Amino acid sequence: MTIAIDTHIDADDPRNLWVSPDDADDAGGPDGSDGIGTYERPFTAIQPALEKAGPGQRVVLLPGTYRGDLTIEVSGSENAPVYIAAYKPGETVIDGGCWYFYDTSDLVVSGMTFKNARHGSIYVIGECLRNRFHSINFVDGAAEGSASCALFFGGAGGRFNIVEDCVFSRVAAAALGARAAPLIQKRTRYFFPECRLWASWSPAAVM
Repeated sequence: MTIAIDTHIDADDPRNLWVSPDDADDAGGPDGSDGIGTYERPFTAIQPALEKAGPGQRVVLLPGTYRGDLTIEVSGSENAPVYIAAYKPGETVIDGGCWYFYDTSDLVVSGMTFKNARHGSIYVIGECLRNRFHSINFVDGAAEGSASCALFFGGAGGRFNIVEDCVFSRVAAAALGARAAPLIQKRTRYFFPECRLWASWSPAAVM
């Protein structure tokens, strides 16, 4: 049974762990340690929020631009997933970074835009179970020919992961006439409902 995604974010919910971009006006230290994860005093990096997140909690990314790669190893549970979500869908941008998910289960990632990732935007590796990637906009992901794809699923044991209501598009590389990698590379037991793929060249959108 697939659990419905809870897209409502209450600023007063104590389970939320808040993050703001490190270039925001109220940002603290570059490692995020100056914040405490509340709405009033958010972390200024995503990693400290992930280290505190447990089943049923939500890491909320405030609007702005986040840069750099991120390793994610936190897991939720079947009935209480961990959410990593944009506070305002479409206003949180991951610029040039790749998120690596290692052996994660029961995560819901939603609402942000990944752009300009030269070697791929999201890699889901290992025994990753029941993760959902919802309403994400991928722009110019894996634009270099040496990159594997914008969204990669691989490794032993991964299954029942879902990509839904996502948009994959290429703008900059297409304008240059460059050859790019496939948008999605997958193994078995991955589902892609209601995804829109926008590409203007020959490599397959889905492998």
